[in-house]
Amino acid sequence: MNAHRGRLLAVILAAQAAFVAVGVHGPLSARITGTDVVLKAGLAGVPELGLPPGEAALPPAGSTVYLGYPDLKLPVYNGDLESSARGTLYVPLALTGEIWSASGAPVRMRPESGVYLTCDTMNWQVRCGIETWYVPRGDPDGLGAALASGRALAQLRVDARGNASLISLRAP
Repeated sequence: MNAHRGRLLAVILAAQAAFVAVGVHGPLSARITGTDVVLKAGLAGVPELGLPPGEAALPPAGSTVYLGYPDLKLPVYNGDLESSARGTLYVPLALTGEIWSASGAPVRMRPESGVYLTCDTMNWQVRCGIETWYVPRGDPDGLGAALASGRALAQLRVDARGNASLISLRAP
């Protein structure tokens, strides 16, 4: 009986480890093998509250904020997406000076080369995996003001499949 429980426990633990590996593969792959990318960032608007991007108040210290990236040219959806608009979007990126930005409108076909973000449109929001950040208490570097004005700089790592991981966020 104990040997059976031991095998069952081993199978359950292996299955859980596999689920964790699948869940963190994209961001982990980006952190380990990704290209460094710096984007302009600010606080994302909250459409259901009538707060458009760029008109946000200073985030309270010790809070998680939703980020927007004005140079990515992501589409904004109001309400439910039609089934034809759902799915994966690819945002090709180009480097201008030290800052990256979208090199054109998001596309439905995976780019054959270059750096790009892989984003999902299953919900009302286009999500690329880089939407939230924890603002630490104290804010000694003026990050809150830079976020509210849309002048913050987000350092990402983007892997060859467009998976992205937000590494740091700082004031310019």
